[in-house]
Amino acid sequence: MSGDVPQKPKRARGSSPTLPAVGGEARRGRARGDEPTLMQPATTLVYRIVDAAELSRLQERGHRQFAPMEGAETIQLMVDEAQARLLAGPGWVTRLALRNDLLATYPRTGSPPREEIRVPSSDIAALNDAIVGPIVVLR
Repeated sequence: MSGDVPQKPKRARGSSPTLPAVGGEARRGRARGDEPTLMQPATTLVYRIVDAAELSRLQERGHRQFAPMEGAETIQLMVDEAQARLLAGPGWVTRLALRNDLLATYPRTGSPPREEIRVPSSDIAALNDAIVGPIVVLR
């Protein structure tokens, strides 16, 4: 029996193999990586603390854009979620994914965990254009 070669299990003609998917579910068809995909820009998750008025304006805009701010010089974006929650007080913490090309134009200030990015309020349109996906209200 030293010359025996293991045989592949046979499957019905015309059927495709069942492949394991992430999460343990089986899926049929092409192997992972063969799916057509859309190119997504490289992003970084950042956090912004908003008050009740800003939250209302965010809801009016379908959680896709921040409203222009009167009287504020900068928009502060926190890098660390836990620090944003700590500093929020009675406000809300929002999470957004921003394209890295926009983030590269603004320096980070502070040091971890209190690192933040300050965007001039005059650049709100560029900030809104760089948001990928919805703005999520965490708390």
